[in-house]
Amino acid sequence: MTKFSMIVPVFNVENLLARCIESVLEQEYTDYELLLVDDGSTDNSGRICDEYAGKDHRVKVFHQKNSGVSAARNTGLEHASGEYIVFVDSDDRVGPRYLLDFCTCDADYVCHGLTTYHENGTEVSRMELQETHLTASKDNVLKLLKQNYLRFICAKRFKREIIEQHKIRFAVNINYAEDTLFILDYLDHAKKISLFPPNNYLYYRYASRETLSNKSSIARFGMVCVANAIICERFFAKDSREYDSLFYSRIGFPYVYYYAGTFFKNHHRGLRIYQALKCFLSMEDTKKVIRFCPDALWALPYNERTIVNCLHNNRLWLLLACLLPAR
Repeated sequence: MTKFSMIVPVFNVENLLARCIESVLEQEYTDYELLLVDDGSTDNSGRICDEYAGKDHRVKVFHQKNSGVSAARNTGLEHASGEYIVFVDSDDRVGPRYLLDFCTCDADYVCHGLTTYHENGTEVSRMELQETHLTASKDNVLKLLKQNYLRFICAKRFKREIIEQHKIRFAVNINYAEDTLFILDYLDHAKKISLFPPNNYLYYRYASRETLSNKSSIARFGMVCVANAIICERFFAKDSREYDSLFYSRIGFPYVYYYAGTFFKNHHRGLRIYQALKCFLSMEDTKKVIRFCPDALWALPYNERTIVNCLHNNRLWLLLACLLPAR
């Protein structure tokens, strides 16, 4: 049996795809198959996949009608034959020890760190992990969720036996936090969790092209709320303080980003922005974001004085902050 199945969903990434595939083919650990799922690309991505499949027998390509990243990953799972499953996004890349460092333990769920880069190659941040071994209890899973260790499907290793035995798949009708939902479904059937320091996944942020993660729309924000409601209901009763704390801490930044990008978009400084902020502060959801996720207000596109007065809900000083020029 092949040791690893690496699943890469592909859609219109012709300028980045070769970099991703080459990083996989440079792995020090060589017992793997690379499953490239072309999700109806309209550029040369599909042809690039076929070219690599013709050069290396470990590369397998599947072409399908455009159905979204979750459906593409599900196609990869249907065709995988490896003992372990790992995921890579086609606009990212991995270090040469990405697979090798996943061989150090036999836990059901293994999580490594990752490094985030700007598209120009500048390092933005690192997610550093301490070696930790846990049981997959509800409390431990909740702890990992709050620490954002269940946020990305990449830099994780799964056992295919567990996935197939329990028919675990990505939700095709949800395009936000689908990674987290898949991981939670998987951890429902796992026993051992291990976190390790290796930082072999190189995640890229792109400002020059539109992705789902940088879109701002009411439909997108609605999906954020739906996905996080599903996640939070796994742990707490709805309308409980614990539920609200988890829910609003998870949607706080998307909530403020959405309103900053739409609600205030056409307002200028002065009385108009004061009225907009007053309305924003009067909403019940805003009050809960301030209570459970106050740091999210720093995503508002205004000066520090205005943000501080939002936090304190001081209308007089908020008015002065809106009328006076920014520092």
